[in-house]
Amino acid sequence: GGFCDSAETCGSRAYGDGDGDGGSHQMGRGGSGKWPSECDVACTPGLLSGNCRFNPQLCEATVVLLKYCSADRWTGRRAGAHFFDGDARPYFFAGARIVEELIDALLQMPLLLSRGSTLVLGGQSAGGVGALAAMDSSGESGWLPALERRGVHVRTLLGWSVDMGLSVEEELLCRGAASGCSA
Repeated sequence: GGFCDSAETCGSRAYGDGDGDGGSHQMGRGGSGKWPSECDVACTPGLLSGNCRFNPQLCEATVVLLKYCSADRWTGRRAGAHFFDGDARPYFFAGARIVEELIDALLQMPLLLSRGSTLVLGGQSAGGVGALAAMDSSGESGWLPALERRGVHVRTLLGWSVDMGLSVEEELLCRGAASGCSA
């Protein structure tokens, strides 16, 4: 989650430098190069869970996980690198382009996005805000009308994050869990 807007905050996210406010534990968050190409059930918890006991509505859905890495709430449209004054390292704010490329790739897979299917965009924190922004910015000639013409319904699931101890997904799952949960 989160976003950056300066050499200090973006350097901390993308390159792991800084004073602990992002620091080395966030290294690699400026891209997806260190992420596995596939994930198992452990990386799709909560509302993405394949466990039908906890997630009966979406447990059998096909999940395409696009990890948030753009630091721009999926709204950036830069065609090239940005350089902050005094910092020679490149930063790419192309989140909207990343989402559009994913949708274009999914459009090439007619079995995934066939007539009557539903594409659910979601996220939490900055990624969730970006899911709403992606829906909003699709425009009249963007990917949303292309999906609608194909008969695919598009919805958003989460669009923001509320600091309540548990994540929104955990809170929803806990309501249905027999054992309950605690923050």
